[in-house]
Formats: sequence, structure tokens, C-alpha cells
Amino acid sequence: MYLQRTIGNQAVLRLLESGALQPKLRINQPGDIYEQEADRVAEQVTASPQAPTLQRKCACGQHAVVGGECEECKKKREATTLQRAATSAASVNTAPPIVQKALRSPGQPLDASTRALMESRLGYDFSEVRMHTDARAAESARALNAHAYTVGRNIVFGAGQYAPDTRRGTQLLAHELAHVLQSAAVTRIARKADEKEEEDKKKATEGTGSKAEATSASGTAPQDGAVSATVVPTVTPGGHTPAPPGVALCPDAPPRNIVVVGCTTTPSPTLPVAEKAILPLPSAGRFGGDVDRAKFAKELAQCRASREVKDEIEKRYSKDVATAKKRATEEAKKDTETAIKAATEGLDPQDKGTISRAKTRAAADAKKAAAKKIAEAQAAVTREDVATVTAELATKYEDDLAADYDNTIRGALVRYGAWWLRIMQAKLDSERKRITKEKSAKPKVTKGDTPPVKSTEEIAAEVEADMVEVRCKQEEWARNQLEAISHAWAVGRREQIDFLTIPQKAAYLKDFKPTYEVAISDRIEIPTSLQAEKNMPGVAPEMADFLSHLAADPNTPAFKASNYSGHGGGSWAGKGFSTDLSLTATRDQRGFWEHSTAVRFLLAIDATAKALGARWRVLYNDFGVAQEVNQITSSRNVEFIGHSEGGKLNWHGPDPLILHFHLDLEIPQNKPTP
Repeated sequence: MYLQRTIGNQAVLRLLESGALQPKLRINQPGDIYEQEADRVAEQVTASPQAPTLQRKCACGQHAVVGGECEECKKKREATTLQRAATSAASVNTAPPIVQKALRSPGQPLDASTRALMESRLGYDFSEVRMHTDARAAESARALNAHAYTVGRNIVFGAGQYAPDTRRGTQLLAHELAHVLQSAAVTRIARKADEKEEEDKKKATEGTGSKAEATSASGTAPQDGAVSATVVPTVTPGGHTPAPPGVALCPDAPPRNIVVVGCTTTPSPTLPVAEKAILPLPSAGRFGGDVDRAKFAKELAQCRASREVKDEIEKRYSKDVATAKKRATEEAKKDTETAIKAATEGLDPQDKGTISRAKTRAAADAKKAAAKKIAEAQAAVTREDVATVTAELATKYEDDLAADYDNTIRGALVRYGAWWLRIMQAKLDSERKRITKEKSAKPKVTKGDTPPVKSTEEIAAEVEADMVEVRCKQEEWARNQLEAISHAWAVGRREQIDFLTIPQKAAYLKDFKPTYEVAISDRIEIPTSLQAEKNMPGVAPEMADFLSHLAADPNTPAFKASNYSGHGGGSWAGKGFSTDLSLTATRDQRGFWEHSTAVRFLLAIDATAKALGARWRVLYNDFGVAQEVNQITSSRNVEFIGHSEGGKLNWHGPDPLILHFHLDLEIPQNKPTP
């Protein structure tokens, strides 16, 4: 069976994920032409700074090509090949189930220095290649008798085998990257000559959706009559939802930066009386002065513009047509009045019949002229140029993103700044206390010797010298908190574009509102076992009952609930029918809870709501989760809210942008007990 990572059958994907259907990955044999070539490339990488070429003559006799396989032979290859660096001869020809489990992990990208080295040596973009080095990866490699193996863009290493800082590790990594090139899973780093090739390739593949769906990640297509499982990629390399066919591809949010502060501060001549935590100022410049973030924002704005330009042009066209019609109608009205006046001039005022007939004829002629005038005015309206409107929208959206980024950082400082300062201050104080105690202690000396005496000034100077590094580390910590916010902002805005531009076949909730007014005195606490914190405002009794039923469902992941005064938006504000729910679960690379866990939780909410005759809405900013849940429920139960205004954050993930599910519940009022 072919394992294909193209847009296709979601039902098959669910079978794969459940384990009911396992596609077979063919394992290459030690010593075959692919392994020989990978060995040669690895040797060249470790022996020479020059980029080795990956070309050989195709087995069919065609001219030498990159990857060693002409297009015709690619189409005839039997299945996606699993390439491995063997520890011994393999006794199996297809991959065991543990390989599928290992490949479900998102993996990690190459670190910057290793990636730069390999890209310079091999001349390809490895930004989408993912390393798998966890325990499950090691177990799968052991099952294959392999140091490492490769499937498409995924390289899986055995225990301790990923060591790019060593010559042996570099050679193994280069060997596996050669297999990535053989599978055509990466893009050649563009030169001027390559840009036209890529454009020609793009044009050649436009409109070939059915063929594209039959192509595997390695560029091969199944033979006629072969059983094929076309699998939708669960996520993009950055963890986002893949674009459906015919929809412009949006960029992944750039990886989170790790800020390292080079501490070059000279110790002060005098030790300050007390430490004072200071939050660093956000980096100046558009998008915090980060080049990658600015590039992402520009590309995201362009993507949104490309997705929305058709509707925008039609909206403008309809508006222009209406304007032209209105103007022509007003002009025609004046023309009619003028024509009637002209038709009756010179007639005997006493001849009412003649005047009436003249007016009637003039009005009829004017009506025909007006209809023609209006039709011509409407026909003269043309639709605006696609490229021009796209560029206009992209500029607007990019500017909007820049302002929004600044607002988000300001909002984060308002919301988290005092908390960050408390953490920094506590660390500074504890380290100052520890260092002072250490420097003030009498040094150990040989018995009978007198310990050297240090003056107060000497101790203070030594403490100050050590505290310089501590202060730098606290600044570094604070800058990384800001960077985490910046990364979450990028992820959230990327998700928002999908909410805005990818259609969902689910109806909006109509007339959705609280069922009745609950007096403050009638509200009760959230069930104790579910409380995120103590002394929270009460909720409607029906909400508390709902949460108890939800928690009792064995399918519901563990969660906590919270509330605050005035909770809810619009008609829900302060009504007692809103609560924030948080899972005690792991998060994915973007900062959202794992997809399957989030979906399971929301479907448990849906099941509980149905059992109690309720309707529900959750604000949660993961589009993939919302799309799946809304499709199952056939309602827009999960929606996006993420904005920053007036120094306040109103976000619903990803972490640390207030990751939670905000639940609004429309539920029948409990009948009083007789």
C-alpha cells in the first residue's frame, strides 16, 4: 500500500490514526544504488566543503538526473521507500507498526548551525526536514536494525545516533539527508536559473489536482490497479492545518527564537543597597525588529489577500454597479422632467387632453431612454484588476498586522508584566542572599592557620561581580517571555487566517443567548474538584450541574474550570453561564493542546450538552480542532477570538496567549423541586 501525504481522504487518515489501517512502507536493501549514493554523498560532505552533486544515470538508460530517476521511472516505483542505515542485514521487507507510531510525532527541525552546514554542502532547503530522536524513534530504529532511517522529510534516529557535532554523526546525518533528496521531499535552494524552473513547474502542475492526489511524498505514483491510501497531511511542518485544494498556501509561523543575552556589563563600583527587577523594553522596529517575523507577516498578508481577492473584487464590482445605477437613475429622472416640460411647451393651457397625451408620450419615451441609460451605465462598470487589488489588500493586511503586533505586546506587558517582575525580583533577592552568604563565609584553612579576613568592601565587590551575571540572566528570562508572546501571536494570526478564509460546512448558532436571568444570590460555586482556584464568583446552578456531568463522562479529559466577575461577552456578560476550561494535558509545537485531546474534550462537551438539552459555544483558536468538531456537530460550536485593545488581551490560545476554552452555555432552567 502506498503511503501518500497529499490532499485526500480524511476517513482513511482516521483509520491510519486509529491503527485500523496500516500502510506498508517498503524497506530498501543494504548496498542498493540508493544506499551507495547516500554513502558517497555522506563521504563528500565530511571530506570536502564543496556541495556534492546528487546525479546518476537512471536505470532505464535515460540521461543523468538529480535523484537518479527519471520522471517515468518515478511513476513506476512500487511504493514509498523507507531508507535506513542498517546495523545488520534486515530480515523484513516492510516496516513494523512501531515505525508508523514514530512517524506520527511532529519531530524537530535541524538546529540552525547544522542546517546551515548541510544546506551549504548539499544545496537544498532543509527547513521542512524533521528529526525524530525520542524513545519511540529509538525503538523503531531498533526494530529495523538501523542506526537511522528516512521516510520522506522525516529522519528517525536510534538511541544516541543523532550527534551532528561529531564527524560520525555528521556523516550519518548527511547519509540520511541524501535519502531525503532521493525522495524529492525538499526544494533546491534557488539560484537565478532555478527560479524559472520552479515557475514552469508550478504552471505545469496547475489544474492537475487528480494527478497531484495520486502522487506520494517521494514523488512516485501507484501502478494501475494498485491499492492506494491517499492520506491528508495531519499538519504542516509548523503544525498548522494544510490548505485544501485550490486555496492559497499560507506560511507557517516561524519557530520561536531563544534569546541569549551576552552579558558584557561591567560590575558597578558599589553594590546597590537592594536589587531592583526591571523589565526590558520591547525591541524597537516593525514586528519587534525581527526579520523572520516581518517576512512571515508580509507572506501571511499576501496569502490572506490571495484567498480573499475574488470576493473583494465582486464586492467592489457590486458596489460600483449600484453606484452607477443610482447615478444613472437620478440623471434619467432629470431627463424625464426636462422631456415632459419640453413636450408641453407652447400647448394651450386650456387643452388638458392634448397636454395629458403629450406628457404620456414624453414619459414613455423618457422611460425607455432611462432604462437604456441605466443599462449602459451598469454595463460600463468593469471589475478591478486582480493583481492590483491583491497588492492593495496585502499592504493593508500587513499594516494591520504590524499595529496588532504592537498592541499584543503592550497588552502582554499589562497582563503579565507585574507577574514577571515578581518572579525576577524573587530570583534576584534569593541569589543576592545566597551569594552574600557564600562570599561572607570564612574560607576553610589548614588547622592552626588563621582564615584571611575580607573587608566589607571586598565582600561587596565580589557579590557585585557575581550579581552582574544574575541580572543578565533575569533580563534574558524576561526577553524570552516576550519572545514567547511574539511566537504565540504569529501562530494565532496564522490560525485566524484559516478561520477567516477556509469554508466550513456548519451553520452558525441562531438566537444563541442565556435562557434566563440568574440572581447573584442564586448562583453557586463551581464544583470543588473542578475549581482552578478558590473564592471565584458563582455560576448558574445549571452551569455547575453541566460541569459535574461533563467531568463524570469517562471520555472527558481531565480539566479545571474558572470564573470571574462580568465573565462573558455581549448578552453573556456576567450572566453566570460562561466559564473558562483548561486541560491538564500536553501541548503541541504551536502551544495548543494536542489535537486529538482537544477534539475529544469538545465532543464530550457536545455529548453532555445534548444529554441535558443544551446548546454550547466555545472560543478556542486552533482551526484544525474547530474544523473537525464543527464538521461533526454540523454547527459553528467552536470559533476564534483573539485581539488586543486598550492594553487588554482577549485571546484563547496558543500558550502563553491565555490558552483555554471559553464556554458559553444555553441550557434549560432547572425546574424547582416540588
